[in-house]
Formats: sequence, structure tokens, C-alpha cells
Amino acid sequence: MMAGLSSGQVVVWILFAVLLLAIGASLGLGYAKASSFVRRKPHAADIRFARDMVAHHEELARLTRLATSQTRNPVVLRFAADFEAQLFERLGRMRGWLSLWGDPERLGDTAFDMADEAARLRTFTGPRFDVAFARLVIGLAEDGIDIAQATVDSASLVVVRDLADDIEASLDEAVQALSPLATARRA
Repeated sequence: MMAGLSSGQVVVWILFAVLLLAIGASLGLGYAKASSFVRRKPHAADIRFARDMVAHHEELARLTRLATSQTRNPVVLRFAADFEAQLFERLGRMRGWLSLWGDPERLGDTAFDMADEAARLRTFTGPRFDVAFARLVIGLAEDGIDIAQATVDSASLVVVRDLADDIEASLDEAVQALSPLATARRA
């Protein structure tokens, strides 16, 4: 036993040392991953993914923001709040990548411009909004799943493939969460 320390204090010091080692290892791995990310040049698939997903996530964020004023359905409100937080984190990450790569986004150059659909959605409230919202989000999510799946197979950077994989899983969860709402009202 260490001089002057009780067995409980020794255990605390050992746990503290292990914690410091774990933090150091995590920081080292993060630095190695980040520095290789900055050094490696992205391929066209990496850039296309970031651009497409920025546009895609901006449209999803636009739709989720509408939920707070158009419905009182707790399922829709909870989904929108949780999903919007994910979207903004990812938007920041992908915009950062594009900036690091010296490849700024081209605004207005997107297949995901849903201004007309969003304007129409604004005219609905209550259950009518809920169904239309669910259907629009599901459609966008399915488009995003296609992009993410293609990126997992074609991206050159591991961090891009990892994000594409995470986005695919998240969008699939969104489809599963909203499908009952979109189909329950059809019958």
C-alpha cells in the first residue's frame, strides 16, 4: 500500500489514473483522426454528400420548425424537437467540412427545395398538419437514406462514411416513427 494512504484512497487514485489514460487516449485518437482528415483530400463523393446533405437537412429543419406552430400533437412535437437538434449538429459539421475543403456550398442548387410544400404545410393545423408533415418528412428521409447508402459505398474519408451511416440509421428511425401517423389517417 502507498505510504499514508488508506486502501480506499489507493483505489480512488488508481481509478483517477485510469480515467486520465482513457482521456489521453481519446484525445490522441481524436487528434490523429482530425489531422488525417485535414491532410486527406476529399473525393467528389465526399463533397457531393456534404453539399447534398446540407441542402437536405436544411429542408428537414424547415419542416420541423413548422411543427411548433402548427400542431399540439405531443408525438409530432417531441419528434420535431429531437430531430431538429440532430439536424443542426450535422449541418454544422458538414458546413465545417466544406469550409475546410475550400468548397463552399452552392445555395439554391438543390433537388430538395420544398418551399412550395412548406408553404402548403403552413396552411394546415392539427391532425391535417400531422399527416402532411409525416408524409413530407418520410419522403425527404427516404431520399436522404438513398444518398447516405450511396455515400457509405463511395466516400473516401472514414468520417464521411461514418456520418453517412449514422444519418441512414437516423433517417430510417424517422421513417419508422412517423409511418403510423402517415398511414393511420389514410384509412
